[in-house]
Amino acid sequence: MAKRCPNCKAELSPYQEFCFDCGAEIKHVRKRPKHDLGFDLKWFFVGLFVPIVGYVWFFFFSRDHYRESLSAFYGAIASSILSYVFYQVMSWIGLFDPADPEGLIDAIILLISLRG
Repeated sequence: MAKRCPNCKAELSPYQEFCFDCGAEIKHVRKRPKHDLGFDLKWFFVGLFVPIVGYVWFFFFSRDHYRESLSAFYGAIASSILSYVFYQVMSWIGLFDPADPEGLIDAIILLISLRG
């Protein structure tokens, strides 16, 4: 049986200290185990590899699936940062000129050809 808010009867996580729907304080909250990071690795990777899904999942479904949506959001943020860093490194070493966006395709083809 899921834990419910005493005020609005919304479903709660066992670790929530307040209700996300009505803001009521929840008494008798269990402490999160040390090995539990409050993070869902599966959803992190979904957000990492398909960032738009991570952003959409967070902004539209975080109310009902907070832990999963936050993990997907973190993955999407990580993906965005990694993409930006990759873009900057490529332009810094001369494989990509920001003034010539078509050069990005040539740079990717070059990197793929160097692989094998």
